[in-house]
Amino acid sequence: GHRVRLITSTLSVTTGFSVSPKSTDTINGAGLTAVIAKDIINSGATDAVGDSLEIVCTAVNTWWITDIIGTWAVEA
Repeated sequence: GHRVRLITSTLSVTTGFSVSPKSTDTINGAGLTAVIAKDIINSGATDAVGDSLEIVCTAVNTWWITDIIGTWAVEA
């Protein structure tokens, strides 16, 4: 049940803001395809100050997106 909200506070024109799970974790939800150990990225091309991602731990190695603001994608 641990909950975390991550907020983009500085714009990036190159890399964007990435949320990196550990090697055995997945981040699921919000229409994004869950993949083990892949980042969720608020792209530098579309990010805005205030974009945010809220995740909650729902099981061992599993995080679920409960709120999302802005354009986010899963690492390729």
